[in-house]
Formats: sequence, structure tokens, C-alpha cells
Amino acid sequence: MVSGCFSTGAFAANCATVTFTPSNPSIANWNPINGLAQETGFTIRVTPVAASTRSARLIFLDTDTNTLPLKIQDSGPRYDIINTATGETLSFPRSALVTSSTVQTLQFPKARTPANLSLRLRLQANQNPVEDYEGGRTYSETLRYAVQCFKTNGDTNGIDQDVISTLTLTYTTPRLAQFNTAGPVNLDFRNFTATSQTARINMRSTSRIAMSAVTSNGGRMVRRGSNASASENAVIPYSIIFNGRQLVPGQRLNGLERAGIAGANLPLVLQLDGIPSGKLAGSYTDTIILTIEPEP
Repeated sequence: MVSGCFSTGAFAANCATVTFTPSNPSIANWNPINGLAQETGFTIRVTPVAASTRSARLIFLDTDTNTLPLKIQDSGPRYDIINTATGETLSFPRSALVTSSTVQTLQFPKARTPANLSLRLRLQANQNPVEDYEGGRTYSETLRYAVQCFKTNGDTNGIDQDVISTLTLTYTTPRLAQFNTAGPVNLDFRNFTATSQTARINMRSTSRIAMSAVTSNGGRMVRRGSNASASENAVIPYSIIFNGRQLVPGQRLNGLERAGIAGANLPLVLQLDGIPSGKLAGSYTDTIILTIEPEP
């Protein structure tokens, strides 16, 4: 026989009671940008109802998903519940039946003696496909479970199917931002036959972005060999424009659009006022250091 407990009234177990420590495992350091899996541990205690029960099989059921992969809530990170000792995955879609499962069983050495099981919540790598997550959003889901008990001779000794648990998975997306230029970028005006040069910067973020810049010469290209107080004919001023907005050295540029997890190649433009004239011959340089940070 299959019995179910949904949401009304107190649950009277046919097979076993299950408790969780902690009951709300979460992984605060899972980074959806770097794509790596993260895990955290928790334990369960399974106590058989009948004195004749000697083993039990237990699986976890997603609350609202009937297909793989399982996600926290409907659009959160993909997850698994894993038996630490065996490496078996114990999390299944909501429609899965414990009677059809092949997972290993818990053993109870004595009548009505609890058995403890060490488990891991694993948030899968954000890869294939890469999914987008917005900083600050919290995903939360209370799982269900199913447990089947067995006597010493292997006969079924009660089933609890689709029972709501106290196990709640929670994840809040951190506010992150990063950019990558694959190494230093050299913007070369060569003989100043053009008034602008552009580099593409790969930006990824879960939140809106703030950017600031400092330069070696205060937003001016200075003739090599000249000092910081070089005369006008030994400096060439320029403007920094990032994704269509002017970035003034020493000032913070706020409210840049969220680039998303997949990222975007955004233009960084150095713009001259015009073709330089009346300048001393030589090589003119400046070094720009960009800093980005996520915004609330």
C-alpha cells in the first residue's frame, strides 16, 4: 500500500520518522560566475515505527519539479542530495516512487533504534547550460521525502510516500562583478592618424556595476622622458568612454547595466579631442587601471 501526506493535519508515519540537522542547509559561497560546484553537509535521523523494521530505503522529492535537472525553487541552482558514504544521489523528481528506487537501504541494529545518515547538498556547476542569476535574489524550497521500511526477511513493512519535510534548501545569489581582458591591453594611436582607439572588455556580473579608473598621468599621454609637469607640447589629453559613458579618472561611474552571467564584450574607448599638432616628437604613454565592483 502507498500512503501520502500532503499539507493538512499532522503526519502519522507508517514507516519511519525523519529529522534533519541542520534543517536549512545553504551554500553562501556558490559563485554562479566561476561555474564550480559547491557542497555542504547535513545529517538525518531515521527512526522506524514498527519494532519489526530492520532496514529502510529513503529518497528526497523535489517540491515542484517532475523532470531532471532539479532546481531550488523553479529557477534556482541545480542541486543534488548525495549520500556521503556511498556517493549515491538521493534526490529525485516529485513523481518518483520510493518503491521503484534502487538506492541502498539504512540498517537498524535494534527495534525502533534510530539510524543516522550523513548527506551532502551539492549545487552543481553553472555549466552546460550556463544560467543567469541576479544578485540579491533568494531561492528557497522545502523538500519532500519518501521512505520504505523492510522486515528482516525483506518484506515491505510500511511506506511513507511524498511526505513534506522540514528540510529547506536556501540560496541567495551574491552580488558579483568581474572583467577579463586576457592580459594587459595596449591601445596604440601609432602616428595619431585616428582620434580614437577601442578595446573590448569582457564583463560578467550578477548586479549593476560601478567602475572607477586611475591613470599614471591623470588622463594624459605624456612624452616619454618628460616629468609630471611637462609642458603643453609634451602632453596629449584624452577621454575614457566605457560602453558609451564617460569615465573620469578619480571619479566613480555608477549604474552600469548588469552584464549577466554569460557576459558581454563592452567597448572601452580612448578618445582624443582631435589630431594632435604642435607636439614634440616622441612616444606618448599613459597607464590606466580600472576597478569594478557590484552595486546593490
